[in-house]
Amino acid sequence: MARDQTTVALYTITFFLYTAHSNLAPFFPDRAMKKGLSQTEVGAIFSASPIGSFLLSFVFGKQMMKIGRKRLMTLGICMEATAVFTFGFIDFLEDKQLYFIISYCSRLLMGIGLTGFGTASYAFAAAHYPEQLMEKIAMIELYAGLGLMAGPIFGAGVYSIGGYVSVFISLGSLFFGLVPYLWKYIPEDKPYIKPEVQVSYFSLLKIRRVFLSFLVPTFTIAGIASIEPTLQPHLLKYGLSNEVAAACFIIGTVSYSMVMPVVNKFPAHWDRRIIICIGVFLAAICQFFMGPTPGLMPSKLWITILGLFIQGYGCAIALIPVMPEMLKVAAPHFPQAKDDLSDRISGMLSAGFALGNLFGPWIGGYFADIYGFPWGATLIGVITAVFLVVLLTIGGGFCAFRTCVKRNVADDHYVEAPDTLNTSLKTEDGGIEFSEQFKKSTYASISTEASETA
Repeated sequence: MARDQTTVALYTITFFLYTAHSNLAPFFPDRAMKKGLSQTEVGAIFSASPIGSFLLSFVFGKQMMKIGRKRLMTLGICMEATAVFTFGFIDFLEDKQLYFIISYCSRLLMGIGLTGFGTASYAFAAAHYPEQLMEKIAMIELYAGLGLMAGPIFGAGVYSIGGYVSVFISLGSLFFGLVPYLWKYIPEDKPYIKPEVQVSYFSLLKIRRVFLSFLVPTFTIAGIASIEPTLQPHLLKYGLSNEVAAACFIIGTVSYSMVMPVVNKFPAHWDRRIIICIGVFLAAICQFFMGPTPGLMPSKLWITILGLFIQGYGCAIALIPVMPEMLKVAAPHFPQAKDDLSDRISGMLSAGFALGNLFGPWIGGYFADIYGFPWGATLIGVITAVFLVVLLTIGGGFCAFRTCVKRNVADDHYVEAPDTLNTSLKTEDGGIEFSEQFKKSTYASISTEASETA
């Protein structure tokens, strides 16, 4: 029961943090432009969040052993609450430049708070639920997606009832109330084991499979973020109203949140690289539907809607196995640094998300201006497809597929595809497992795997 309350607390706080992060969209741009800000300045305010996330992700991952996971979660909530309260009171400012500066800094702090809590929650899940890590990450992403979906609805509803300030007063008060809730149900950190060899981000990024896994959230999230400034004008060409066009953004979030049952249906003996490649493939192919690509498909609304649905599904499938894959591949290089390794990789994962959110809107807007939305989306699909080819070749995806097909899994014994990029794989003991069944089957196959990689 205690562990259930712990996960409920983790998911609940994640939901409300992402609700606050997305609640600005329905009303803040119009409010800011009435203060004299341009669309470019409003866009800069929104882009401050991923900048703050990226800049601090690596720092939080490195310093988490000193700060503590539970304290970092608390710090993230408090920073989010402070930023939310600040957003509420900037409406009383009349000076345009001061309004812009404080709005930008508040959004920057909001991103830092979100990545602080997110980085700590990933590391917490790795430390407390090593055998259920992929399931826990899937649930964290589920509640993050639900929060992103609920944010605009909450923001628009409270704004229409109580006005601008009430949106931020209610959320800020809620966050400060969540701090004692977190301290009651999130257990203290397990004692850290001081590593004999210091883990560095450079040493992790030198491992090719870790580096490529780090790029997975960057490419997939960039695909999602690329349509933020361009999709609504494209949908209006189909004759939709502004309200209906804005509601279409929820489609990807809904399918993103629905992916948990799909992840659980993948066979336990499948190499994680297979699952990641399937997700990246869907993230690439959806862009051709969203255009739709001229000459390949007719320009129909339902095809664009289908592309949005596929995008959410594909991105979630690609993202959920990334952290377990990075931990498993990196573990043999740092066998005595389990805690430090999970903290660093949590920071890298948050940084990958932030990079995608930072560059996605810029790339999407640039391609749409130069080539139009259909060809712009197609180009993003081509770029993602090129990255998929890299994963299949340099990342060992083809090898993983081939091994999975060749193996006779009738006796539930699975041997992982040999890693052509990392000879130390022959000494791996399974790392972070999908399940007990996967753990047993991996241990049973160590001797066979060693002979193959020799």
